[in-house]
Amino acid sequence: MKHNVEVMISEAEVAARVKHPNVIDIFDTGTAASGLRYIALELLTGEGLDRTLRRGPLPWPRAQHITLQICRALAAAHAAQVVHRDMKPENCFRV
Repeated sequence: MKHNVEVMISEAEVAARVKHPNVIDIFDTGTAASGLRYIALELLTGEGLDRTLRRGPLPWPRAQHITLQICRALAAAHAAQVVHRDMKPENCFRV
């Protein structure tokens, strides 16, 4: 069985195939000289959708806009043969 770090690196390498404005860019994965494993991601400024939702319901136009962006990102992932197995507000980031 793979160690959690190995699973995370493997998933990042698969996710790196998805190129879309609504999907975070994964630039590199690897092992440093010290043996430390790493994933180099695009730096985002904003907040998780879970945090946004904790402030209360969104007006329909805003909720629709966010939902459509998530759907476009998932469609891009599916087109690249990638299935996101953990879709939830905590895994969506608003910039």
